[in-house]
Amino acid sequence: MGADPLGLEILLLDAGLLVTLYAMWRIVRASRAAVAAMLPWAAVAVGLYGTGEGPFTMTVFTAADRIVAGPVDVSILVQDRADGAPILDGRVTLELPPGAAVVTATHNAATNKLLYGAWLDVPPGRSDIRVSVERGDDIVSVDVPVSAGPATTRLARYWPHLLVPPIAILLFVLHEHLASARRAAVR
Repeated sequence: MGADPLGLEILLLDAGLLVTLYAMWRIVRASRAAVAAMLPWAAVAVGLYGTGEGPFTMTVFTAADRIVAGPVDVSILVQDRADGAPILDGRVTLELPPGAAVVTATHNAATNKLLYGAWLDVPPGRSDIRVSVERGDDIVSVDVPVSAGPATTRLARYWPHLLVPPIAILLFVLHEHLASARRAAVR
């Protein structure tokens, strides 16, 4: 008694579907950045630090929950400590590490115009971002601790997922080969 080619075809088709679904699930689960890439309207931000020193309350956000070395989008919400109203006329600067070049955060660089935004080149390892806010005579500075992982390329992060299409194509070709063999045997 020979193996049933139809049963084998269904099994291979189910295995290919499961592999594809599993890979898609891994991509979505892998990072919030993947979800944000697939759903451009989804806002993904993580609050790194909040403080209420002096007349301001500052909250520092990044676009991803896991920071890797390289350019990082940093946004800062500055609020009046007394009433919580956003402060839109301040001057916000970022410095990493303290003593390095100073980057000015602006409303134009932020997607949400209530925030100040800037791109900051973060080195690998632990460091502090010094966030300074100036408004009139009031100046407040805080150091926000940041831990950045080693820089990786997109290819290095997603290469396992790039294998899914070739595997799906191979399964399809195998399915077609078995189907044509079955059709030839029936004739």
